[in-house]
Amino acid sequence: MEMPSFNEIVTLAVVAACASAALVQVLKPVVKKYAKGEWARMCLRILAILFGAGFGHALHANIVESGGGWPWGTLIGVGAGSLATIIVAAIKRKIKNVEPN
Repeated sequence: MEMPSFNEIVTLAVVAACASAALVQVLKPVVKKYAKGEWARMCLRILAILFGAGFGHALHANIVESGGGWPWGTLIGVGAGSLATIIVAAIKRKIKNVEPN
């Protein structure tokens, strides 16, 4: 299988990251109900990576003509899901540190 083009990689990464982050935010209350502290954070990050992989695989399978999502779509999705957790955590940290006027 040939490597996807730059545009396909960017499209897959952005969509998989956004979808993964959104789905994790929806499931966060459920996870925090059953897991506390570090366990909850770990579960949410693992879910983000798994969701990213799933979205990347499914989207890549629909974008390319050969119809395969493995390995490129899955790998791009894993990276996007991982990056989404880092970006969301950094944004929340910045917002939390902003003092009101």
